[in-house]
Amino acid sequence: MRRPLAPLLGLLFVLGVALVARLREPLSSPILGAEDPFLHMVQAWDLAQGRGLPAHYPPGFPALLAPFTFLGARAFYALARWGPPLLGVAEAGGVWLLARRHLGAWPALAGGLLVALMPENVFRTDLLFPTALDLALLPFLFLATLRAVEGSRAALAVAAGLGALLLVSHPWVVALLVLTLGTFTLGVLARRHRRRALPLAAATATGCAALVAALTFLPGTWNPTSALLRHAGPRLVSLVLHPSTLFPLPQYVDLPAMLTWGALVFAAAGALCVLAAPRPLGLLALTWTALLLPIVLVDWFGVWFIPHRTVAYLSVGVALLGAHAVERLMELAPPRLRAPTGALACALALGLVLPAGLAVQPWYRIVEPNDVQAWKDLDAKGARWTVTTSWQSAAGDRATTGRDVVFNPSFFTDAHARDAALAKHPDAVVLVDRHAKENGLPTGFLASWRKVGQWGDVTAYTR
Repeated sequence: MRRPLAPLLGLLFVLGVALVARLREPLSSPILGAEDPFLHMVQAWDLAQGRGLPAHYPPGFPALLAPFTFLGARAFYALARWGPPLLGVAEAGGVWLLARRHLGAWPALAGGLLVALMPENVFRTDLLFPTALDLALLPFLFLATLRAVEGSRAALAVAAGLGALLLVSHPWVVALLVLTLGTFTLGVLARRHRRRALPLAAATATGCAALVAALTFLPGTWNPTSALLRHAGPRLVSLVLHPSTLFPLPQYVDLPAMLTWGALVFAAAGALCVLAAPRPLGLLALTWTALLLPIVLVDWFGVWFIPHRTVAYLSVGVALLGAHAVERLMELAPPRLRAPTGALACALALGLVLPAGLAVQPWYRIVEPNDVQAWKDLDAKGARWTVTTSWQSAAGDRATTGRDVVFNPSFFTDAHARDAALAKHPDAVVLVDRHAKENGLPTGFLASWRKVGQWGDVTAYTR
């Protein structure tokens, strides 16, 4: 084998492994998993059709999806089903590129395989989540940050652009970026300009205080002062006085299950290597991991989902630290054994995470095949306005077809509201699914309506 081909083959292997691990989800069912993908698609349709967005939801992610609605409902659904795994593949390729540039081919292979197969990373990049986009961009943001601190203005512009994209698409992750990349950048600048370390620290502290004050007094935004006083402060006091209150860990947080013991051991070894011989990428990976770990292990703000959702972001730092461990192993080996040592280390990393990565279970489904068939048939019949007996059916129908579909309980419980709706939509179709009873929606008035279709436990009526 020609040597120049080896890194390329390593990259292709990483991309292939990442893709295989993430294709289990879309291959498990033609129905999208969970509810979030449907809701994101609904928001994209709303935006494309001029209906705007809910005031409480960031516009960026639906805005990125909206242009794809013009391809048609079928193509848009296919993109929502098959596109997310490609974001996971891009993330694995980005980690490989980052490690290849700074550490070499074999460490890059190890880092790419770790991030490609850690279960929580797979779990968060096989469905249409903003997190999948975040993780796809993160390695390239790291790369741009490292180039920017070296003095590249172009890289600084790229980093700012990626940060802005993340801010509009998924704002809460920017808090993680400001905390970690800000700390790393300040540390690098302080080391290079020791005489300016104190002014830099003072300027940073002033800027953070100004940001907190702005968020505190700006109406309609998250109030960090309240969160710190009500949750983070008391939690910190509790941990200092009673360290045992760290346990139990926040809901769903189980690092060995989410990242695997193998990846954690590689990362721990890599952290020691970085501390012994600090270099920019190692310091960035260590800063990222060290500052995210407390957010994972402690629910500081009383928001139950933040700790376990942060683990996916933590996995990128874990993978990069693991790559440093492989690099150090190769440095310790005799020159003629360095390549075999790297290959063995990569094989070990692969063997330790592969079973868990390939065993990630598909997501739950909020709708069933009968529901999907009903939506398709009603769409083929030209139904223009549909009211459903569940939000699940409304979201799924609108996401899948782009039609005008609503879940309006008052339509069923209030005759006046129903008459008003029918005055606007005389050709309305009512879709009754299995959730009608559990939602307590009376459907007796439909006895005088005409049945236009039945699909198992799903029935459609019109007047």
